[in-house]
Amino acid sequence: MPGGFLRVNLRTVMGERIHYRRSEVGGAGVGCVQSYVGNAARLVEVTARLEGVDMGTGIAAVQKTVADLKPPSTLTARVGTTGAGATNLVFTLIAKDILGLNIQNVRGYRGAADAFLAQQRGELDGQVVGLSSAKVGQAALYNAGFLRPLIAFARTTRFPDYPDVPTGRELAANARSQAILEFAEAPFFMALPVVAPPDLPPERARALQEGFMAMTRDPAFIEDANRMSLEQSPIDGEAVRAIIARMGATPKDVIAQFNGIVGVRN
Repeated sequence: MPGGFLRVNLRTVMGERIHYRRSEVGGAGVGCVQSYVGNAARLVEVTARLEGVDMGTGIAAVQKTVADLKPPSTLTARVGTTGAGATNLVFTLIAKDILGLNIQNVRGYRGAADAFLAQQRGELDGQVVGLSSAKVGQAALYNAGFLRPLIAFARTTRFPDYPDVPTGRELAANARSQAILEFAEAPFFMALPVVAPPDLPPERARALQEGFMAMTRDPAFIEDANRMSLEQSPIDGEAVRAIIARMGATPKDVIAQFNGIVGVRN
């Protein structure tokens, strides 16, 4: 699923450190310096959505919203997840433990496809999954209106196609919750960046960076991405580096609490 990269990136930070040398994130230090070229589609816009919660009553229950999952309501959404460290598990637990929603974590699915089948059978109310996964991989269900986003994670603003769907950050009740959510969401903003070999001469790195961003503006590239229903939100290498630096500056106590939610005990 889109966002699978998060399984790797989160594991590098769950040990209360990020495995990047200081010189790679703009600090003083020695060792090789990676040249971040950029990336074409930040998963910020397409990933980690709580989809299709029908509250056990079928498609007709599309009027339900996130507000219906907040105490004192006892309505509970059964959300399917896969293995430890997976994106869907991380954000299901965040929805439950940080946002305070009535979520039942139903584990053991092999992937999004199995969870989609479980939704159709009525075993699950939803899952955390990339919007592109639903639009492309489950086009019939998506076009029929069976899948409906309830929360947009990894966004600072609401998704234009779903103006009534709140972001996770809107639902975070306090500064601490915001900090944990921002830490968890950070990898989505750089998605799968393109990285050049270490110690690349500056002029070559600059040529790659400028060429990459020019590619993302090319009409043929945009047309191909649109044809595949891929969201596009390119960022350059400096933006990628800044995201990594912010993750590296996350207070240890925030990371420790994050670990307690999605780490060893889960």
